[in-house]
Amino acid sequence: MKYRTKKITRTVPHTVGADTRYVDIHETVQVPVVPVDWDRVVFLGLSAVAVLGIVVSVAWSTASIGGLLSLTVPGAIAYAAASIFDLAWITCLAAEWLDRYNTAKARMPRAIGHVALVIAMLAVFARGAMSGSWVTGLVGAVVSGIAKVIWIVVLHHQSKPLDDRTQQWVNQYSAEAGARMAMLTVNRQLARAQEGYEGTAVPVITTAEDSAGQARAAVIAALDTMPNASTEDVVNQLAMAGITVTADLVDEVSGQADDKSDSRSDASITDFVRDLVNLGVRDRDTVLAAVQSGLGPDVNTKSVVRIFYRTIAA
Repeated sequence: MKYRTKKITRTVPHTVGADTRYVDIHETVQVPVVPVDWDRVVFLGLSAVAVLGIVVSVAWSTASIGGLLSLTVPGAIAYAAASIFDLAWITCLAAEWLDRYNTAKARMPRAIGHVALVIAMLAVFARGAMSGSWVTGLVGAVVSGIAKVIWIVVLHHQSKPLDDRTQQWVNQYSAEAGARMAMLTVNRQLARAQEGYEGTAVPVITTAEDSAGQARAAVIAALDTMPNASTEDVVNQLAMAGITVTADLVDEVSGQADDKSDSRSDASITDFVRDLVNLGVRDRDTVLAAVQSGLGPDVNTKSVVRIFYRTIAA
């Protein structure tokens, strides 16, 4: 084991009299020298060669295919399009690398990458053949193939084979992680939608008169659907729908406020309305006209309507 000298600083207690303080001291120690990790060095060298091969392959293919395409289109467009040939299989190579722990998922980018590589090699060969030397075209096409092979070696070294059970465990864990990520995305979309709604929703009520009118309309609608409901029931039902009304407003709209001041006609109106309903009269206006004709035109209209709805609902 080899050692090397190293200067270190330690904090130690130092007491003067009865007062203890912490001070720094500097020491020189011998520490072991970590052996060179030749496996790591070789892998880094292999990766550097693979990256260099990619750069050379892209440059060579772009120059060759770009020269071919420039016969029909402007040079800038031709060389930009030519770079796609190698970039296609390089992209698939990167996807295969990311999926190296999921053999089933890595099959698709591997297959598409092989197809893209063959197309790029054929395009380079075509350029050489058109220049009058099929040998040059063939050798040029092999450049992309060699770059691909180098990366296959790197992937093979990094892809650790998993047994069937471990692979299933990895797949299930990845699926659960993917589901959580998907829910995060959905929740973000819902949050954005909610923010957009809250930011663009314009309140319908802009004045006190509009607010009172909407509240009155809501009470009328509630009474039509719940003719036998009490004032408290109407207030609570509208509150559940997000509409705030007062008990006095419900009494006013339903006629109960008038009934409180003139309750002596309630019994006669109830009997009159019940008799009409028993005779088969179900039209509100007809009942109202009959009650006014029988009990007088000054009878409380709202009380007649309220009692009518309560009677037919019973």
